Amino acid sequence: MVRRNRRVAASVWLGLAAVVFSPGGRLDAAGPGGTVEGHSPFVSVNSGVTNLSASARISYLDVYNSATVNSLGATVSWANLYGDSSVNVHRGSQISWLLLHDRASAAIHGGTISWVKLFDASQAHFRSAADISWVLLNRQAQAHFYGRTFQYSRGILSGVWLDGRSFSLWAVNEADLHAGNISSTMPSGLRLHIVPEPAGAALAAGAAAALWRSGRRRRKCTPRVSG
Repeated sequence: MVRRNRRVAASVWLGLAAVVFSPGGRLDAAGPGGTVEGHSPFVSVNSGVTNLSASARISYLDVYNSATVNSLGATVSWANLYGDSSVNVHRGSQISWLLLHDRASAAIHGGTISWVKLFDASQAHFRSAADISWVLLNRQAQAHFYGRTFQYSRGILSGVWLDGRSFSLWAVNEADLHAGNISSTMPSGLRLHIVPEPAGAALAAGAAAALWRSGRRRRKCTPRVSG
């Protein structure tokens, strides 16, 4: 079945996923959804689950309804999410603009994102990333950060991700940014979730310290024998 409009050349339905893509891109079946590979100027996902492979190069990505997109290292210039749609961004992904509308949500597990803009009642959950430059909040939108040692000063949020990497980024209300009113008062939509250092790492550090102290005591107690 072929439908045409200003940007879209073909519509392909794979199982439960409805994915629209333009010529030059490749879409292969992956269970009930699909996988987008190669260069695609425009991709629209309307339902189901769709994976964007590491080879995917997408100019415009639109996600609607309750569809879910997994970015597995893809490069995307503009990503817009609407309705109750969601996106999972993983290591190696590169997104220039990620815009969340309505009740859309994003889970950030890695990758590089230049701008994250949240509108309406959308939510973004940040657990790790190679680099994020800006997070802009509007209306009732919320940005959740998971990690430790958070600090907020004059629009800059810094801390340590769950994987132990440090980060620093701008996180402000978009209206305050345009008004030049950036202060050290944290936006109400910014939610910080302090997650202690993993118990395993703490136990390992404690065990190493105990072994070091034990070895030191043994060296002190061992008599020296002169020849």
